[in-house]
Amino acid sequence: MILPRDVPLNEADATRQEIVKLRGELRFAEEREAAVRDVIQTIAQSTFDLDRVLQTVINRAVGLCHGHNGNIARLDGDVYRVVAFTSFAPEYEQLVRNRVYVPGRDSVIGRTVLERDVVHIADVLDDPEYLLTDLQRAGGFRTVLGVPMLRDGTPIGALAVG
Repeated sequence: MILPRDVPLNEADATRQEIVKLRGELRFAEEREAAVRDVIQTIAQSTFDLDRVLQTVINRAVGLCHGHNGNIARLDGDVYRVVAFTSFAPEYEQLVRNRVYVPGRDSVIGRTVLERDVVHIADVLDDPEYLLTDLQRAGGFRTVLGVPMLRDGTPIGALAVG
């Protein structure tokens, strides 16, 4: 980048930093656009197979969050069950598929649907309310982020990324 000679050096540095920041924001916006496009294409290509759509959503969400793994739970009667996974070992998936979640503070899914808001647990091993230590050991995650899926303000599921 060539700057006029009368631009002070500290302004030039600030301009370069702003350009780097804007390029990063552009890359992230392009990643989000690609994720939305993938979900829409999945919906359009199927006869609306919800499990396939949710699998695409969790795959893209983990990538956008730079996470290592994730899952989506959806409402099944009065409880929540995990229906889509990414980047977990089969042993972990089996544990989670057999578990039901209810609104509560002991898991990221339960906490997310209870609070009807985004939940961030910096370290599940340091969180006294997080009780699913068997899942943590099997999944190997420490930091989790939960996002509720709401319909008219009522939780119908939750997305969790580790």
